[in-house]
Amino acid sequence: MIKLNDFVTKHLHSDKNNMYNILAMLDFDKTWNKDLFVNYLHEIIDKNAILKNYIEQKDDNFYWVEDSTLHFNVDNFYTIKRENYKNFDNATNVILNYVFLSKYKWHFTILNDYKNNKSRIYLKINHSYCDGYNLIDMLTSPLNQNYKRPDFKRQTNNLLDTLYYFVIGTILLIIINVNIIWKLCFTKKYGCNTINYSNNKMKNVHCGVITLNKIKNVTSKYKITVNTFLYALMVKTWYNYNNKMSENVMSISTINTNNNPSSIYNTNNIFFVFAEVAKCNDNVILFKKINDLFNLYKFSPFIPLTNKLLLYLLPYVPQDFQEHKCTDLFGNVNLSFSNVIGPKMDDTKNIKLNNMQFSTVTKNNEICFNMISFNDKININVSFREKLIKHKKRFIKCFQSAYNSLTAL
Repeated sequence: MIKLNDFVTKHLHSDKNNMYNILAMLDFDKTWNKDLFVNYLHEIIDKNAILKNYIEQKDDNFYWVEDSTLHFNVDNFYTIKRENYKNFDNATNVILNYVFLSKYKWHFTILNDYKNNKSRIYLKINHSYCDGYNLIDMLTSPLNQNYKRPDFKRQTNNLLDTLYYFVIGTILLIIINVNIIWKLCFTKKYGCNTINYSNNKMKNVHCGVITLNKIKNVTSKYKITVNTFLYALMVKTWYNYNNKMSENVMSISTINTNNNPSSIYNTNNIFFVFAEVAKCNDNVILFKKINDLFNLYKFSPFIPLTNKLLLYLLPYVPQDFQEHKCTDLFGNVNLSFSNVIGPKMDDTKNIKLNNMQFSTVTKNNEICFNMISFNDKININVSFREKLIKHKKRFIKCFQSAYNSLTAL
């Protein structure tokens, strides 16, 4: 048994609503028979030994446990079905609500359309096993040996900027986060506190595919990142849909900590970032506000310092109290944002991967924007608890309107 010291993985595992269980979707111009898929699965497991492990809780501690290979049977971890490719998307909501019945929290579902020679592979997996980039590596390395995860180089332009972010940036983020934690944990200002949606079924809306090159024309013009553009797209979509909303929205996203995993048990190299975003009709100002905030998080030492502080302090805090406060923090945000740089895939091993998407399980009243690039396009899925988005067609129109507005600058 290996003691789990990563507080992010611990809380993602222990959350009773399976917060942020990941549902990855891979589309192919090829069908998968049992032998072909089992070979693919064996290669994944051979390269990712963490999949042979599960987490056990003993008192306030969590441990990774590796079961004997005599008891580990790969046939328990996949299901192959026949389905017309036009109905693939209908399966997303069903699988998103799939409940893990075993101690292992991952399962593959393969949908084959034999007539049109198309297939989709779903992998639903608990976030404790991997972050987004570990997941991409896990799924694509058997298909393309050349895939390399992004290297996030975060450097300021000069010494003056470095000093600014090191001192002023850290102080600003401390003030911002203390204010946000106070609002989420003690004032209950945000979230649907009168209605508990956590028992409602999960739903997914595919908002469509947008072109990366078109976005880069805007980001280059206004000297912002693609991440800033996509975050602005999320915020503007939400305000378009809630056109009478005047209150600020509280959002959460993840930032890659760029740690180099020294063990298979370091599965989540991420840190959670909270942001309070006001309604803004001027797109340029919206870009600037979001970009400035993200620069504070990227270039100041706030995240590594906070991460080390939490790793030191949390073992002394009762697990029940930790879970209660995490429920306040994550259960009262309006929006969550997950943006992953996906692979650029060539044809390999005679298996043509056409597209990659993902969705996630949300906690309570949160709307989650799940975005992943694949070659030169970005897929956008929005996941939420049933009844949070009542008019899906109007929501998609609001997304399209927000995208057209931001790219027309």
